[in-house]
This record gives sequence, structure tokens and C-alpha cells, in this order.
Amino acid sequence: MRLRRTLLVLFGLGLALPLLLFWFWLERTMLNQEIVDASARHQVTARTLGASLERYHKEVKSGFQLIADNIGSEKGPSNLKAILKGLNFAHMSLVDLRSGFVDWQAGMAGPKITVPFPAQMLNVLRVYADGPDPRFSPVMRGSDGTPSLFMVKRLGTRLAIGELKTDYIVSLAKSVEFGKTGHAAIVDHEGNVLAHPLEPWVQGRRNLAMVSAVKRVLNGEHGGEVFRSPAFQADMIAGFAPVAGTGWGVMVPQSMADLKAGAKESRTFVFLMVMFFVLLTAAIALVSTTLVTAPLAALSAAMRRLNSEGPGVRVDAPPSPLEPAEVRQAHEAFNAMAAGLEHSETKRSEHQEEIRLPDALPKAPEKGAAPASQLIHV
Repeated sequence: MRLRRTLLVLFGLGLALPLLLFWFWLERTMLNQEIVDASARHQVTARTLGASLERYHKEVKSGFQLIADNIGSEKGPSNLKAILKGLNFAHMSLVDLRSGFVDWQAGMAGPKITVPFPAQMLNVLRVYADGPDPRFSPVMRGSDGTPSLFMVKRLGTRLAIGELKTDYIVSLAKSVEFGKTGHAAIVDHEGNVLAHPLEPWVQGRRNLAMVSAVKRVLNGEHGGEVFRSPAFQADMIAGFAPVAGTGWGVMVPQSMADLKAGAKESRTFVFLMVMFFVLLTAAIALVSTTLVTAPLAALSAAMRRLNSEGPGVRVDAPPSPLEPAEVRQAHEAFNAMAAGLEHSETKRSEHQEEIRLPDALPKAPEKGAAPASQLIHV
């Protein structure tokens, strides 16, 4: 293998391999960092939604308390229907626990209910009426068949019941949407869906209490977790936070595929940068090896010519500031050697010429000898 090719391979491996290894490491790091960042962002969003729901709950609770405490009193608010509508109550009723009949009602769009309040629902709501403060029931089917929450408070032998529609809760969850799968989901204190991107799950009040993230948020935890989504059948990363005073939970999940796609876009950019530096490295290696091998090639050619043409050969390479000093010294040593050989060859030739010169001169005849023309051959 030629020296230039060997140096190119060594330069390429020495400079390109670290860059490629860096790219593989960065790819893994970028995905992990994307997961960490997404978890942090989703937790912030979940806490923000939780704070909004907490304020809404306080407003609903205060309005309900005000009305319940002043039913039949002149101190009660005059614009009762407007207050109920503003808080998203469909209606508010006062039910006699002994007979089950509605004694008082406000906000109902249609005629006043004169039949007994549904006994099964009344038995469920009675459980949540114990205690000094109004409390929410789990999400249930409302008077119009759509999901509703019922706020209840016991007033002696009667039960104050307010049917709260979940429109505000649903609209709040819908305001969170990002990426291809990022969304918000809200559950009540039993894990039943209050808001979710899948409308059938909202209308069917799907229970998600067995989902690991929902379990944790119903226990009052807040944080982030990767879990398997039963809705999307995909691994999701979610931030979650409880809603103080209600027992509800807010989850803000996003599919891992979304994060991988985002990391892939960044990875493509980094890969292009790495390839640019690899090509730059190759160019630097090519120039560097040329600086080293070109003068050596000239020296090698001169040595071959010295063998065939004689000692008059010289390395005729113009000096360069980028040429290695060792190569320049090798050129000078070769030229000095060739000059020495040429000088020695000249001296040897002159000496041989001096030796041949006396033999070439004519010799004088010996004294008393006859001329060659007078010799007689017998």
C-alpha cells in the first residue's frame, strides 16, 4: 500500500471515527434529554390546569354555598338564574330526603320537577352529603343525558343538589394540544373521565383508575411517568397533578413516537454537521498527506533516475513553508550525495584518461634496428 493511502486511512480513522461515535452518543443523549424536557413541560402544564380547576371549584363551591344557605330567604341573591348559568349549573334543587320530592328548584329550563327525585341517584348523592362543606359526586349522567357533576350539601332533612355541566372542564382540557398526540385528560376522584380527546370516553365516563399515572394522581402525587395508553395503544410520557380540594387529577400525556420524531429532526441536523466535519477532515487529511508524500515521491523518483541516468540527477522540488523540515533535509542530503557521486565520477574519468594517454602515443625505434620496410620475410 502506498504511503499516501496509508496516511489517508490513518487520518480518516483517527479523525472521522471520534466524530461518528460522538454522533451516536449525541443521538441517545438527545432523546433522553427530550424525554426529560417533555416531562418537565407536561408537569408545568398539568399544574397550571390543576390551578385553574381549583379556582373554578372554589367559585362553584362559594356560589352553591351562598344559594343553599339562603334558599327561601330575602337575603338570597336576586339574579339567581344568572349566577347558576355563569357557574355552569344546569339547575339547583332542594330535595326532601324522606319523601324524595323536590321542594324547591331554580335554573331549570323546563317546568319544575313534580315527580320524586330518582331514588337510585338520591342514594348515591346522600353518601357525599355528609360533612359541613358542599362536595362533588363522581361524574354521572345528568338530567339531559350528558355527563354532569352533582354538588350536594345536607340541610337538615333536605338535600341541596346542584347539577354542574362539564363544559368548562372539557373546554379547558381542549385548550391543551401540541404535537401529533399531545393532549390533556381530566378525571374525577374515582378515575372517571371528565375530559379526554376521545369523545366516546367522555360520554361513557370511562374509568381509568387502573392506569398507573391515574393511580398516582388520585393518591395526590404529582410528577411524570411513562405509561401504556389504553386510548392510543402507545407508550406515552405524561405530567400529572392533582386538583386541590376535589380529588380530581389532570394528566398531560404525549406519545413517545412524537418525542422520537422531534429528536430525529434534531438528529438529522447534527448528522449533517457531523458529515460536514467528516468531509472537512478528509480534505485536511488529503492536503496533509500530499504535503508529506509529494516531496517523498519526488525523492523516490530522483533515486530511480540516479540509478538509470547517473549522478547528474537532482531533486528539483521548489521549497515550501509547509514542507516538513525532515523531507527538505532528505532532499538536500540526496542532492549533496549526488553531487559527491558526480564529482567522484568526474575525477575517476579524468584519472582513467590520464592512464590511457601514454599508451596512445607512437613509440621510437630502437637503436641499430632496421626499418620495418627492410625486413625480409622468409
